[in-house]
Amino acid sequence: AIHPSSMDLRREMAQSIYLSGGLSQLAGLKERLECELKKLFPPTLTIKVNRSEFSNHSSFLGAYRLIQQPEYEKIYIARSEWCKENVACLKKWRMF
Repeated sequence: AIHPSSMDLRREMAQSIYLSGGLSQLAGLKERLECELKKLFPPTLTIKVNRSEFSNHSSFLGAYRLIQQPEYEKIYIARSEWCKENVACLKKWRMF
């Protein structure tokens, strides 16, 4: 994504690489990714890979934010509801 971008954006993009998700917890991933990307770009371009200090809690934080939303009660499917209606209860999500 960085290579085909305009020269104006490359510097900003190279310093704004963010890791997220469970695999971002792999030991040495951030450092390895920075090292590999530095090989692909000229030394004048600073590569910076960022990882949130809360990335190991991201799933919990996302779920916590979701249940605080007023719409949560509308999309919530209880286990008893799932056991009774099975896939039919997904109609409330308007997916099926």
